[in-house]
Amino acid sequence: PQKTVNEMLWPAFLATLELAGASALWILLLTPLLGIAAAARPDGPMDAFSRAFCMLGTAVPAFVLGFFLIRLFGVDWKVLPVSGREGFSSLILPSFTLSVSHIACFARMLRTEMLENSTRPYALYASARGIAPRQIQNTHILKNSLMPIVNTLGFSFGRLIAGSVVVENVFSWPGLGKLVT
Repeated sequence: PQKTVNEMLWPAFLATLELAGASALWILLLTPLLGIAAAARPDGPMDAFSRAFCMLGTAVPAFVLGFFLIRLFGVDWKVLPVSGREGFSSLILPSFTLSVSHIACFARMLRTEMLENSTRPYALYASARGIAPRQIQNTHILKNSLMPIVNTLGFSFGRLIAGSVVVENVFSWPGLGKLVT
């Protein structure tokens, strides 16, 4: 039986949105962890790890990272499925692969913004008033540092959808990218 275009596109579109949404969750979880930890102690061990992650995350193409993760988690350790769409566990590797370059960019941006905002007058005045350094970081510096990242998240979702074409083919994810090829 022949299918209409809608019958073919709609399930694939929902699968691609699921993948992009899961990738956005990785971004929202890991970006603050890496960015804040790197800014807490500039030139410390966490900052060095963050720099290495960001450099590799932006330099390594998604398909190379995807094949590496398939080899490591699917073939060698056999802990995660490497293809298809059969539940939550099959979403982990493709969504993480899709999100790594975004996490790298945003973590670096957050670190830079936090270090820049920590020298702004409002942070220095809060310190002079005797407010605890952690409270200054959480209420003043972090809040102001997140604004540029929130502004670019909208553009990022479009990049997630576009980048899913490669990731869907690597992991045999039944989305728009797999449908197109």
